Amino acid sequence: MNPEHLFIGTNQDNARDMWAKGRAAKIERKLTWPTATNIRVLYCRGMTIGAISSIYGVDDETIRHVVKGLSWLCQ
Repeated sequence: MNPEHLFIGTNQDNARDMWAKGRAAKIERKLTWPTATNIRVLYCRGMTIGAISSIYGVDDETIRHVVKGLSWLCQ
């Protein structure tokens, strides 16, 4: 570690610096806003979380979070 490369800043400053220098991991989401909306519709129509997760290729917990509004919140 070279101390001359360090500077004082917040976590947000650090995150911006990381992105600007191309050092951040790129996250590719499997779900989109329209997909999350469709998941809620399927669940409301009686489809099980397991069946929905099989359709979209994600685990049950991901679908459960969408259905409960813990991810992909309504805006």
